[in-house]
Amino acid sequence: MDTATRRPDELLNALIGEFSKTERAAVDKFEGLERAYSAPPLTTIVERPRRRSPHESTTTAAPDRKIITLRLEKKAYPGLAELKRKREEALQGLRSALETTHRQRFDEILALG
Repeated sequence: MDTATRRPDELLNALIGEFSKTERAAVDKFEGLERAYSAPPLTTIVERPRRRSPHESTTTAAPDRKIITLRLEKKAYPGLAELKRKREEALQGLRSALETTHRQRFDEILALG
């Protein structure tokens, strides 16, 4: 497959396949922190009854309890800022661990999105 037609994740996986043990260890550290940071912390589903439309009077029957909306609420996660900081440090450590040509290709792939 031509490099120009490959997706960024495919290009990154191919590049990682060329990494030394040291480079790979830096990738593993970053990926672990990235997964932890990206995981939705403590999400709760909250059921809410349907809101009345402005045209419904308060004397009409209550909304059907079967008609509900679901909302996801993220709970406060006190360690999130620290995790973000560690993730950023791991990314810098990864970039520092890469050989020059690997670092250049890594930056090019990240720029693709």
